[in-house]
Amino acid sequence: MLAVSALQYFTGSVNGATFMTFRTGVVLLIGAVTMPCRQQEQQDQRRPVLRGRVRSLRFNTTTGCSLEGSAIAGDHWDDEEDRAKPVVLHVGERGNATAQVQIDITESEGQPGSGALTGTLGDLRFECADCPLSAGTHPVTVKISGLPDCIERIRGSINWSLKGTSTCDLGATPVCAYMILDRLGSCFKGVVWTEVLDFLIERVNLAGSGDPMKTLALITKFCHSGHGLVYQSANHYAYADLGARFCLEAYLGLSDKFANCYDQASAVLVLGHALGLEVEYCSLNAFGFIKLTNLMGVAKCNNPCYTLMESTPCLDDPEFRTPFANHVCCLFQGKVFDACIGPYLGEWTLVEYLDNAIDDDVPKIYWKDPWVDKGKRLGQKLLRAKPSDARKGEIEILDRGPLGQVPRRQLSTLIATGGVRDGISNVIDAFQKLAAVKSTGGAIQRIEQILEDKYVLELSHLSPEKAIEVLKDKVLEIAVGFLNNEYDREVAVEEIRDEVEKANKQALLNATNKELEAARNQAQDRKDYVGAKFGTAEDFDKLIGKKIYPYDKNTLELL
Repeated sequence: MLAVSALQYFTGSVNGATFMTFRTGVVLLIGAVTMPCRQQEQQDQRRPVLRGRVRSLRFNTTTGCSLEGSAIAGDHWDDEEDRAKPVVLHVGERGNATAQVQIDITESEGQPGSGALTGTLGDLRFECADCPLSAGTHPVTVKISGLPDCIERIRGSINWSLKGTSTCDLGATPVCAYMILDRLGSCFKGVVWTEVLDFLIERVNLAGSGDPMKTLALITKFCHSGHGLVYQSANHYAYADLGARFCLEAYLGLSDKFANCYDQASAVLVLGHALGLEVEYCSLNAFGFIKLTNLMGVAKCNNPCYTLMESTPCLDDPEFRTPFANHVCCLFQGKVFDACIGPYLGEWTLVEYLDNAIDDDVPKIYWKDPWVDKGKRLGQKLLRAKPSDARKGEIEILDRGPLGQVPRRQLSTLIATGGVRDGISNVIDAFQKLAAVKSTGGAIQRIEQILEDKYVLELSHLSPEKAIEVLKDKVLEIAVGFLNNEYDREVAVEEIRDEVEKANKQALLNATNKELEAARNQAQDRKDYVGAKFGTAEDFDKLIGKKIYPYDKNTLELL
């Protein structure tokens, strides 16, 4: 018994306590220490171990986006980034949305070949049922569920875990995701500004909006009465009645508080396109007198161009009321959205809208030449708008730049009022003198048009003051090139420059001489007045109503 027990003990097969009884009846307890067996040692050595981390995350989406003017490329987050790059998804992608995750497994013991990868952020779940569990770096495709079916901005961190025989915490990855309603509208060319989406969510309050018609109605209402714009007949952000180009960044930043229907229709279209609403731009060649309505920034108005006529927004007498010579609105799913008058928020078809908006009660006599200026007809023929007069336009969004961009209409005004037109005139005068050309009728207008066409895009990101500086610098070269080509001459730019400088010096001398002559005449008038009336020079100034030139009170001579 003793031999067997000892053998059991020393071979490690004793498990627990072994009691040995001798013939004397004495019981001896040996082997009270538990001894591990080889099978247990092997099991301990194979205890499951799983450690790792997420290295990068990239969403699979058909919608591009940009931030601060640069398109987002590559991973939306990797372990070298402090914050996530934005990503845009649309509601139509919800059913098959996926992302690419790169997993770095640093230790793997006692694990099966694959396991379940899970990421959670609120209602969002990122899942892959067969993620590799072997040590190394693995690209994994995860399915995304729980995406909203409305406009949302999702910010936060995705918490990742990996489950095999044991579970491993892979850490958290930041995310900044936007959900829009459908594929981007055409004017963004596949890449939407995240700044526009932030504007729509924060300023227009569109988070949670999922109905396309109601969403566009909210955009239209905001542009009409929530953005702080006031109607003015000239366009400030859009270039033409068919849209063509639109200064989106300037509009978002409200660089100019005035706008017209071209600007507002462009804004509704572009903001709708940013959310995947393929809004159409509808230009009406004719329109007419409007019924009493809420013009943007002007309540109860039936006289939209009242500022031009130095009148009031509402007039009863049709003789002095002003109409829209033409007008622009937007169409979506066959309904009209107008952020200039109304606003019209998708309640009417185009035919119904025209019947509702145009004031047919104005006598027909005023429809032929409706524009008046204090009783004087301006002779612009106007016809009542009808659907067949409508044309559709496309809009190109200008490249991003500092606020204060210069739309085409403003560029024309700058040319006329900023000294550019005077510069063109001086060049033409010098050219006529040097090239012996008698008539250059219409040259000023054609050179202005060349300047607009050539520099309208290049200057669109500049403030009006900077744009004028550039235009003044370019006038000489552009004008001389046009004139030489038009009249088959070869006058050098330097010759024109010298002649213009000479003419400017002479004009300045003439103006100075004229001013001095006026000053002398005024001084003499003072002397005559004092001599005849025994008054003072101050009395003379009061008599003529102003003091133009400084003079010595005692001698009445100019200082």
